[in-house]
Amino acid sequence: VTALVRDARGPVRITLTNPSGTEAVVYEGNARGVLRVNAPVRGFSGDESVNGPWELRVTGAGGLLERWSLTVTSRYD
Repeated sequence: VTALVRDARGPVRITLTNPSGTEAVVYEGNARGVLRVNAPVRGFSGDESVNGPWELRVTGAGGLLERWSLTVTSRYD
């Protein structure tokens, strides 16, 4: 996952939910100003479908999610 959050202040938590409803934490920590996250996501079993809508949620301090992207690699779908 790659995400860019502008004007973030204080604690921020970014989670990603897959089409099966499983949620994984992408980032958790403090932010000041511009937060750039480029991280592999861990926490999905690998046995769930990757096809369907994915949801990225940013909670915590104010800010604006300017953009995000997701690259999915799967052996099954």
